[in-house]
Amino acid sequence: MGKPFSYGGQAVIEGVMMRGSRTMAVALRHPQGTIVVKKEPLNEALYRGPLSRIPFLRGLVMLWDALGLGTKALMMSADVAAGDEVALPASVTWGTALLGIGLGVALFMLLPSFLVGLVAPYIPSEWLNSLLEGVVRLLLIVGYIWAVGFLPDIRRVFAYHGAEHKTVNAYEAGAPLTVDGVRPFSTAHTRCGTAFLLTLIVLTILIFAPFGRPSLVWRLLSRIVLLPVIAGVAYEFIRLTARLANRPWMRVLIAPNLLLQQLTTRAPDDGMLEVAVAALQAVLADEGDRETGGQGDKETRGQGDKETGGQGDEETRGQGDKGTGRQGDKETGRRGAGGNGHKVRSEGLELMEDVLAAMRQRVSVRNYGDHVVEPAVLEQLLAAARTADHLTGVPPRIALVSGVEQTRHVLTYIVGVYGLVQNPPHLLVGTLPQESDAARLDLGYVLEQVVLEATRAGLGTCWVSGSFDAQRAGDVVGLAPGEVAAAVCALGYPDQERWGRFHSRTVRRLAGGHRRKPLTEIVFSEHWGARWSPEGADPALVAVLEHARLAPSAVNRQPWRFIVRPGQIALALTRPAPIDGGIVMAHVTLASAALGRAGRWERIGDGALAQEYGLPPGVTPVAVFQPKT
Repeated sequence: MGKPFSYGGQAVIEGVMMRGSRTMAVALRHPQGTIVVKKEPLNEALYRGPLSRIPFLRGLVMLWDALGLGTKALMMSADVAAGDEVALPASVTWGTALLGIGLGVALFMLLPSFLVGLVAPYIPSEWLNSLLEGVVRLLLIVGYIWAVGFLPDIRRVFAYHGAEHKTVNAYEAGAPLTVDGVRPFSTAHTRCGTAFLLTLIVLTILIFAPFGRPSLVWRLLSRIVLLPVIAGVAYEFIRLTARLANRPWMRVLIAPNLLLQQLTTRAPDDGMLEVAVAALQAVLADEGDRETGGQGDKETRGQGDKETGGQGDEETRGQGDKGTGRQGDKETGRRGAGGNGHKVRSEGLELMEDVLAAMRQRVSVRNYGDHVVEPAVLEQLLAAARTADHLTGVPPRIALVSGVEQTRHVLTYIVGVYGLVQNPPHLLVGTLPQESDAARLDLGYVLEQVVLEATRAGLGTCWVSGSFDAQRAGDVVGLAPGEVAAAVCALGYPDQERWGRFHSRTVRRLAGGHRRKPLTEIVFSEHWGARWSPEGADPALVAVLEHARLAPSAVNRQPWRFIVRPGQIALALTRPAPIDGGIVMAHVTLASAALGRAGRWERIGDGALAQEYGLPPGVTPVAVFQPKT
């Protein structure tokens, strides 16, 4: 029987890459919540051929190949995180990757050598000189990892890193490759790249000390020329530590490697574990090492919930005609207006299924083309606003502002949103009859219904509830006494030029629009904090919650939490964000109606819900959704 193959991988943007001997698989969490799995064949000669048995040389070859695989995986993850927008040219992405590698070598290899070389004449010992260089190099690397760990996106990458380690540890222990099976395992692993980095630093100290004190030029050149050699030695050492990890003396030796991984891993959530398991199972499907249920097969990659529209593989999600900027498919992209909790009217047909598609396809569009929206379509949207379902006795008013000069006038604020939302030909301005949380809740509820109608009409939209000039907006639309302009929504056809798409994608990532919390983080069972799982739950309920999860929110904070009980869904907010609350309430209402579970919101603003559902301090109860009887 052959020696077991050592599977491994790395974390990428919202996903995990796993590498086998025949296949590389990248499992990614799409912004819509589904898991996308992409696979590529590998050069088997590198992993099972003669090269894999030549010490030191195999490390150099495989590390170079791993570098290429990692770059490909990052490119794939960036494309999926951007939705269906056109990716940057390969030359740009590869160029960026090579630039990053060059900067890494300069910062962590050459800079420490340069700095220590400046004071080398004052250091009495070659060993002390080499040790000081290693310490500086270690401090730079650790400091860099520690600092970037505060960035939200990097923290999620580190959590996916933890998920990758848990999954590989579970596989090597013979545990079931399920979320429950891998959850108990450690986020540290002996073959981790972080351990490789620390080993590399220690080896530079040992290898460069006998060189004495060369000139500064030769000092820098030696660090570059010998880097592959040191990497090959480090690779063999990591293999040795993994093989002897159970020996007491080896556990002491590798303790610093495992300790450093606390900086580069975080505890993953169940959604991340699901992604890591999907990646490894896709690899194993081609390796024949374990029964995987065919999850790596291209025809079964749609690992999201079936009730959410089969969103699995990136190429088959029905994300729309490119000419409409992901706003709807060719059959439904321009079907007109309508779309509330009662009926959706378009050419006399009831099209509730279009509302579900609109929820899945809607993205925040921040760059608009020159083409103005047809007057008939604008009138349909305003009519939808007037007839939309609402929560309070006096509904909010939705007014229209047209013309780029006027929209710029409204969007230009002290810190400015103009530039982040560029050239919208129209704005929908939401006004409150009077200022109150209940009125803001209703505004989010009504205006999101109109946003989804605009999506069905092939239009792009973008909510703006904070960074706009409310006084200017009020002056343009005209306010009655006591009326307040509380939010605006950009409206128009998306800019299809490459720069426009790149601008929208970049701003969306900065705003966090590519991230969505999994249902297991935002849904509780019976009471606050009680774990809820979609497994075994009512499929229609899961589908409703999945479509609610896709609702937009300010800076994508997703402040809503749901507590499900038989026949009801309670809504609470973790921060004061009534407009966001109204938006997600609209998604629940519309999705429930579309799935044959029509209902209504009750007990709006009832403070007794906090005690009834065990809400902690700072969490605000909003309402309870109950199906109509």
